Amino acid sequence: SEAFTGHPDLRAGFQTLAPATFHPRGTVLFRQGDATQGVYLLVQGRANLSLKADNNRSVTYRNVGPGYVLGLVGTILNKTYLFTAELLDDSQVAFIPSNEVVEFLRTHGDLCYEVVQMLGSELVDLPKAVHKKATRRKHTNA
Repeated sequence: SEAFTGHPDLRAGFQTLAPATFHPRGTVLFRQGDATQGVYLLVQGRANLSLKADNNRSVTYRNVGPGYVLGLVGTILNKTYLFTAELLDDSQVAFIPSNEVVEFLRTHGDLCYEVVQMLGSELVDLPKAVHKKATRRKHTNA
């Protein structure tokens, strides 16, 4: 799903707020439950989004690529990050602090509808993805 792949105007706007910087493969941008600091725009590379399961193991929710806006839900709602985001490749990432994201959206009301659509799509997809991962059976060689 490309739910959080930002609208081109949203991506361009976020990129004007912060330059993309290099982060090596394996970098954890944030962890599930961390206090939200802002959003990360994945300009180049890929990231793994994972959730902690009840048994304290990590479960991959989705892998995302360029254009994906990480941490948007927590930033908009002023809550903690919902996922852990770890880079799968050497990547270019722009970080935009929460206050700048909120101010940008206040002054660009036309893009708020795009954000609402992104948030809605993500929240609709989340239960399906979690259920699918949770009910996946291990195959054994019998």
